[in-house]
Amino acid sequence: MTKEKFDNKIKEINDAKNKAIKQLKYKYAMSNNKYKVNDVIEDHIGKGKIEEITAISGAFGNYGECLYRCLELKKDGKPKKNKNVRQFYQSNLINAL
Repeated sequence: MTKEKFDNKIKEINDAKNKAIKQLKYKYAMSNNKYKVNDVIEDHIGKGKIEEITAISGAFGNYGECLYRCLELKKDGKPKKNKNVRQFYQSNLINAL
């Protein structure tokens, strides 16, 4: 075996490992998600109505978490006039309304 073949095999093994870890983080995040599209959630910034849910590698730590794309809401629960959309991290959620 040459050094080049060795290096290629190591790269294949690392790529497979990284793919498996990414899939595990996605599975973990989605299995711990208790919200669905159209639910209203709140974080330290404000409220939002969920439009889309995706999973990401955790912002803090080794675990995956959900990322919610939400329509921003006013305190009374109505959409803001500017119809801003922003992201809510699962780790920052205060509660679901």
